[in-house]
Amino acid sequence: MTSSNSFKKFIIDTSIGCNLWVIENDKILDSFFTDEKPSKFLFKKISDFLENNNLEMDLVDSFYFCKGPGSYTGLRISDSLQKYLELQNLKVKTYFNYQILNVLDENYVFVSNAFKDEFFLAKKSDKISYQKVKKDLLSDYISSEKIVSFDSFDRNYFNLFNDKIFKFINFIDNEMSDAKKIFYYRTLEEEYFRK
Repeated sequence: MTSSNSFKKFIIDTSIGCNLWVIENDKILDSFFTDEKPSKFLFKKISDFLENNNLEMDLVDSFYFCKGPGSYTGLRISDSLQKYLELQNLKVKTYFNYQILNVLDENYVFVSNAFKDEFFLAKKSDKISYQKVKKDLLSDYISSEKIVSFDSFDRNYFNLFNDKIFKFINFIDNEMSDAKKIFYYRTLEEEYFRK
């Protein structure tokens, strides 16, 4: 039985693969990570995840959705789920994956493969700034930097996320997140119509 002081939170990140966490207060109850495309199984996996943790959607205090940048299809799928939960009047919060830079104890550069021979870089000084750079120029930007990445280099993003999950969720809970819309690596015009 869950105590009245217990707060369960469900984190859904489909920016690359499918990554789920259920946390309660200061404990990770369960997590799931795969590089497989979420379009094949996301809704079934969430249902199983809830059942395995004796949860129902309306007993989750908050759902957290990553809004990118990342996989176009993965982000669209989780965006649909987010909208459904909002229509059910469930509490939803959103974040960008590079916002992890706000809770790391050291300075890192967030690096992600943006495809089409480009990489997405985010760096924090006073605030987080980001840009895309061509693959052949990447080393000019990151040669002496500590890297956090989920799809390139040492793939340490999820380890760092797990280590800082409570600090990160606290940050998202207390900040006005600008992560309202999905963040794609490029506009649809750039993706499909420019040569």
